[in-house]
Amino acid sequence: MSLLPSDESTSAPLPAQEGIPDSVMKGLLAAGAAAFGLGAGSGEGALGSEEEVGEMIGPYQLLSLLGEGGFGSVWRAEQRVPILREVALKVIKPGMGSREVIARFEAERQALALMDHPHIAAVLDAGQAADGRPYFAMELVQGLPLTEYCDTRRMTLRERLEIFVPVCQAVQHAHQKGVLHRDLKPSNILVTEVDGRAVPMVIDFGIAKALQSGGAGAPGLTLLQTQGLAVIGTPMYMSPEQAGLAGQDVDSRSDIFSLGVVLYELLTGSTPLSQETLKNAAADEMLRLIREQEALSPQRRVQTLGAAAETVARQRQTEIRRLAAQVRGDLEWIVLRALEKDRERRYSSAAALAQDIQSHLRDEPVSAGPPSAGYRLGKLARRHRGPLIAAALVLASLISGLGFTIWQAVRATRAEALAEAHLAQMEAEKLRADEQATRAESEAQIAQAVGRFLREDLLQQASSDKQAEQGFQPDPNLTVRQALDRAGSRIGDQFKDQPQVEAAIRHTIGLTYRHTGASALGVPHLKRALELFTQCYGPDHRETRLCQGNLAQLLQDSGRVEEAAATFQELKRFWQSSSESDQENAIDATSNLATTYLQSQRPDLALPLCEEALKSNREQRGPEHPETLTSMNNLAGALKELGRLDEALPLMQETLGLRTKVHGPEHPLTLSTSANLGLILCQKGDFKAAIPMLESNLAQRSQILGEEHSDTLTSMNNLAYTLALAGQPEPALKLHEKVLAGRTRVLGPGHPETINSLNNLGSVLARLGRHGEAQKIYAQALQRTRSLRGPDHVETIQRMNVLAAAYWKGKDYAAAIPILEEALKTATQSLGPDHPETVLAEANLGVNYRESGRVEDGAKLLRSAAARLPRLPTAAAARLSWISAQAGR
Repeated sequence: MSLLPSDESTSAPLPAQEGIPDSVMKGLLAAGAAAFGLGAGSGEGALGSEEEVGEMIGPYQLLSLLGEGGFGSVWRAEQRVPILREVALKVIKPGMGSREVIARFEAERQALALMDHPHIAAVLDAGQAADGRPYFAMELVQGLPLTEYCDTRRMTLRERLEIFVPVCQAVQHAHQKGVLHRDLKPSNILVTEVDGRAVPMVIDFGIAKALQSGGAGAPGLTLLQTQGLAVIGTPMYMSPEQAGLAGQDVDSRSDIFSLGVVLYELLTGSTPLSQETLKNAAADEMLRLIREQEALSPQRRVQTLGAAAETVARQRQTEIRRLAAQVRGDLEWIVLRALEKDRERRYSSAAALAQDIQSHLRDEPVSAGPPSAGYRLGKLARRHRGPLIAAALVLASLISGLGFTIWQAVRATRAEALAEAHLAQMEAEKLRADEQATRAESEAQIAQAVGRFLREDLLQQASSDKQAEQGFQPDPNLTVRQALDRAGSRIGDQFKDQPQVEAAIRHTIGLTYRHTGASALGVPHLKRALELFTQCYGPDHRETRLCQGNLAQLLQDSGRVEEAAATFQELKRFWQSSSESDQENAIDATSNLATTYLQSQRPDLALPLCEEALKSNREQRGPEHPETLTSMNNLAGALKELGRLDEALPLMQETLGLRTKVHGPEHPLTLSTSANLGLILCQKGDFKAAIPMLESNLAQRSQILGEEHSDTLTSMNNLAYTLALAGQPEPALKLHEKVLAGRTRVLGPGHPETINSLNNLGSVLARLGRHGEAQKIYAQALQRTRSLRGPDHVETIQRMNVLAAAYWKGKDYAAAIPILEEALKTATQSLGPDHPETVLAEANLGVNYRESGRVEDGAKLLRSAAARLPRLPTAAAARLSWISAQAGR
């Protein structure tokens, strides 16, 4: 991975075998897929500017971040007009503005707008931010999660039930409006206090779904429908049907199940499926547990709490034995009915659940109880205890005479139950064995089909006879990329009945395109593979998520950095919340996200992520693991971009030594680090050491990867950049022209790296005094950047500063001034007054004003820019130190 001048930086390598089952990968390797090799990574893309404290969105000023979800962030904000008040403001995340995400966000906004209940947070306002992202303002609920509130205040079981009833009533209100919550859990049920009274509030209908479209109570409501077997929710509180039961939709009874889990936790201090159990399970096993594992009865759960038992009992103002007795009977029946795996046996509505709890509190029969005369008599006895005591004594004497008979019956019943349990366990083990055998057979079939395709449609392209047989003009010098193009075009519909096979093939082709330096050509294949993996396995299956990560790598390589960065953020959260065995994937996602910040020129954001990834890799993989060395490489790159060269240089030198030891001197990863080291030496001004290193790096990459591989073009660009700084503009110009032609052919004219080459070529022309030519080149770079990034992106503003500087050097102030006026206005609005590019635009405009005759105007701007230099990052302040001298003139 090369650190490049201007806007280019590093990235983590793509693991060679991610996204394909081991058995399938063995088939691919046997077919020769590994012969294409592993290429080095390249740069990643820019994120949109994330919200910051103090930023205005519509009439709201952001005060503090309250939380983040997959698509939106929630802020405590202050409304300024037409009234002054604090609200909770939810806004879609930068870079997440796909049609599907915006539709889901709009669904949330519409769903909440329908709610009008004292225990549901109200929607106050909705609108769009300046960049088009939707937001809505809702009632600010400042409280504690339900279980935390109850525990910290040591609420009794009765008090917990009383506070839980209005929660059920709020959910019932939502269901009557045609809306599901689908993520009910304590953190989405906040308790605040009004006049000393606890008031629960249900929040975050972010994954709500319409029960009906346009029906009563939901006029004009259109909500995003879940596709396929999408798994949405929080595993510990998720209903079985949310965990992917094929062909089963999700209705209001899913929320009843989640309410049952919350009630279970309120009573026992634990969820039916513990977080530890789910954390240690693979994704498919976790979903199976949610679908199949029955909950222990609340009484049994209390009896098995172990070391936590005393704390749980104390939080409920009781003793553990009394707690076990209190949850037996009514409460046990209520909870277990809400937690029925078969939703037909659950409560039909949240109102019915609330009614049973209220009946229990009033010592009345509950519908969940067995409809026996003895049960109802027991309820009668509690309400009319005194008159029945005498009758109870008489009954006791009669019952004692039947004791021996009952004891024998109980023994027989227990023996029968044990036998049935043993048979059930044997049957379950047989089912698991059958499932494993079926899965193994399926993977073997996939491997065979993939291997056959690679042998017959891809590798046999080396044969001229085979090329002619398939309708192509024979070419004895066919390249790997041409073979990929031909094989990919032949997939067509031949696997329409074998989606897993097609997914594996397209995944392999997409990765191979990346290894040949043509990531953009692999994107369509990986997109289709991701669709098929999602269709076959579900969105959160391990294979689906690995494919998603590989697609993000290709998008990043192709310059589509906003999409890549958003995906890496999502994957980082997903893998960190997965099982312990998936934590290495979490580290890789962290590393990849860091490189997107590097490429988008946010080394300040990249640095802590690089440090986190390096620390985790050293602990989990070891000090010389390839991924650990990649983390070292990226951290050194971040330090370089921050101007901390004295720290970056020894770290990059250490990385080069270790990569040479682990991989060998000519491995692509070793060559990436040597390129990076050459650039650090260049930035330190040690051209005597930098130029030979970069010349050797270019020669090796040309020989190993070919003249037009993207990494080879990067090495050529690095050398040209260094030669120009070293005072050798003529050879630098020839190399930059060659890089621009190569990148235009390989990557296309609109790719960020091609635009960077335009900018670098203009820079050399300016050094040679060819200002007219430089101005034309810079204008092209600005036009393409504006089309790619938009008018207010930091890269667009950079290009405006560069073009204006070229006009200034040619003394064409009339051309430079309007560009700088626009740059200063845009930068102030989009980046803020203290951003380095804003300060630069202000200083440049001041210089042009002064030299065009507007001396006072120019002096004012230069003084303003100089006053803000101390507030800039150290590296940026050093780069702009000339402003102080200009301001003093």
